[in-house]
Amino acid sequence: MILLIGVAAFELYTSLPAKLLLFRYMITYIPSQLLAFGYIGFTGLREPLAETAYRDIWINFTGLFIVLCVIDTIIGICRKKQNQEDRCCGQS
Repeated sequence: MILLIGVAAFELYTSLPAKLLLFRYMITYIPSQLLAFGYIGFTGLREPLAETAYRDIWINFTGLFIVLCVIDTIIGICRKKQNQEDRCCGQS
């Protein structure tokens, strides 16, 4: 379920029309992280959680989100450079 929340957050990040990357990161990260915490909280109602459950989910979710955002940003920069080079050289 946490993986599904992460994938949905990344899809939301890539589809937001906001120009500022940091704004897109925050708009996506905060609600998705809260949703992951909520899921862990509801799971705790059924079965006991480890003492570090919230810290663990924060570390794992944040780390994966940062890695995916960095990769997406690098790909976006490379595509922008490629498009500029194509236009510069007269290619369509």
